[in-house]
Amino acid sequence: MTPRFVSGISRRLAAYCLLLFAAATEPTTAAPTRIDRALLLDAVRSGDRVIAVGDHGVIAASMDQGHTWSRVPSPVGTGLTGISFSDTQEGWIVGHGGTILHSSDAGTTWRTSDAGLEPGDSLLDVLALGRGRALAIGAYGLIVETHDGGDSWRRLEPVAEDYHLNALVLDRDGAWLLAGEAGLLARSTDAGASWDTFDTGYEGSFYGLLRLESGRLVAHGLRGHLFWSDDEGATWTPVDVERPVLLMSAVQSPTGTVAVAGLGGVVFASRDGGTSFSMHELTRLKACAKLLALDGDLFLAFGETGVERVEVSHP
Repeated sequence: MTPRFVSGISRRLAAYCLLLFAAATEPTTAAPTRIDRALLLDAVRSGDRVIAVGDHGVIAASMDQGHTWSRVPSPVGTGLTGISFSDTQEGWIVGHGGTILHSSDAGTTWRTSDAGLEPGDSLLDVLALGRGRALAIGAYGLIVETHDGGDSWRRLEPVAEDYHLNALVLDRDGAWLLAGEAGLLARSTDAGASWDTFDTGYEGSFYGLLRLESGRLVAHGLRGHLFWSDDEGATWTPVDVERPVLLMSAVQSPTGTVAVAGLGGVVFASRDGGTSFSMHELTRLKACAKLLALDGDLFLAFGETGVERVEVSHP
């Protein structure tokens, strides 16, 4: 491991407290047998199933909206940081050490895919694009893409070589939305050949960029920094939240509620499309890495001690 990457680990731990970059090189301990003791970092809904991933190669599935969980056999013991499905059958998982997993049977079984990455490479998010195609992003501008179900991979030109790329989502018109370090927010309409960057005036890390049903863009990052844009990123309006904590995940529920969470054991919820937010205390989790919307205003929060069901009430 290079000194530069060790520095990256230190910055990441200080800012994040959740994604343990060092886990790939430290002595491996046994994965927790109970999901409520696992560090879970990402999750996705695929049909009637919810699938979550986390530290020590943990993959867990629930068929009852998070009430009960079962472990899914995992071919790796490294930390898993991102999961994405393009439909109910094809899914991808990424993680530390350049780990990439692929499933074509609804997440029942997973196989490794070799992208030719180094042991020190960390992938932080993945976007399933269907028909064997996927895009994975990670530390220091890393972007890799496959068109053949993971049999081969190619590197794309980095948006910003020195910055960690934290989150990648598909926009409603098929464009790619990207969030990363040093105020990086970007959109590509040509499959990564070029990127348009957004300037919010904030130079800290962003951990997500969300398109709402209204068309509004919502970006969230360190120290409670939250912004929205109604003009495709030309201008951004900051939003105040009651507690200035790192905001790691944002999602919109079927009823239109926008929920944002991260550190501090709280969820911020908005009923006016992200213009203002009220704070709700979590019961058990002190840090949330991922929010997943279920039915109504019910959410699942995933974090350092498994998963918590959260129902957001509004005054």
